Amino acid sequence: YSMYLFTFRNWYDFILILTSTAFVLSMAQQKVKIYRILCVINIALFILYDCFAGAYGNCVMHSVQLAVVLTGVLVRYIKTKREIPIQ
Repeated sequence: YSMYLFTFRNWYDFILILTSTAFVLSMAQQKVKIYRILCVINIALFILYDCFAGAYGNCVMHSVQLAVVLTGVLVRYIKTKREIPIQ
């Protein structure tokens, strides 16, 4: 697969470089909020690539992953908004 990544067999192979970059950047983050944002971007780019490449099985898998991550972000957001700060 990496051979096609650098030879750009198709125009949409460039999306793989973007997803790899988003993954590496997300792993380097120490702030959880930025990590989650980059994770969502990474999965969304994989969904886009899967659609262009005709890998519909992978597209379904990545869509489920995106739904799980977005649900986690939403639950975390609701949980932090309900907490009452102690002063």
